[in-house]
Amino acid sequence: MKPPKNLPPLESPFYVFGEPALFQYSLVALCWAAALFTGWLAYERLGDDDTLWGLNVLILMLCVAFLASALNPRIWRRWVRLAADSKGLYLPCDHNLIQVGGCHHFIPWNDVGETSIVTVGKDKREYQALVLKLRVGDDVWLKITRNRSKALEALQTPKDQRGYRAFPLGNHGHEPRATRAALERVRSAANAPTASSAP
Repeated sequence: MKPPKNLPPLESPFYVFGEPALFQYSLVALCWAAALFTGWLAYERLGDDDTLWGLNVLILMLCVAFLASALNPRIWRRWVRLAADSKGLYLPCDHNLIQVGGCHHFIPWNDVGETSIVTVGKDKREYQALVLKLRVGDDVWLKITRNRSKALEALQTPKDQRGYRAFPLGNHGHEPRATRAALERVRSAANAPTASSAP
C-alpha cells in the first residue's frame, strides 16, 4: 500500500496498515448500486398519479445521498490506520484515517516499547488484536485514543513506571501476527531497541 500524501516521505523500509482494498471498494460499489436503484425507483414512480409526493421526494433524497457518498473522494482513497518507517510510527488523530488533510502524530521508535497479541471479546465474538506500548504525552494520548471501540478502549492501560501505556490496534482485516512481524522488521531496520513480549 502506498503511503498517504500528507505524511513526510517515508524512509525505506516502511509499512502502511489500512483497510483491505476489497472491503473499501465493496463499499463504493454498494453506494453506486444504492444510488442507481433509488434513482431508477424515483424515475419509475414519477408517472404515477396516485403515489405520495413526499415518498418520491424521500426516494430522490436517498438517491442524492448515495450518489454523494459514492463520489466522495475520501471513500476512494485507501483508509490508513497507521504507518511506520525507520524513524518511527505515524498514528492518526482521533482514531480517524490518515488522509490528505488529516492530522497525525509521529512517535519515534525509542518511545515504542513491547508489542504483544491479546484476545478481545468473549465466546464466539473473540478476536485477536495487536497491542503496542507507547510512551507519549497526555495530550497526544487523548487525541490518538479518542472515538475508539469499547473493546479496544478496554485494553488501554494507564502509564506504567516507565511511562508506557498499552495502545491496542484493531485488525481492520489483517492478521495481528503478520502486522506485528512487519512492524518489528521495520523497527529492526532502524536499529532501535526491540522489546517484544511473547504472545
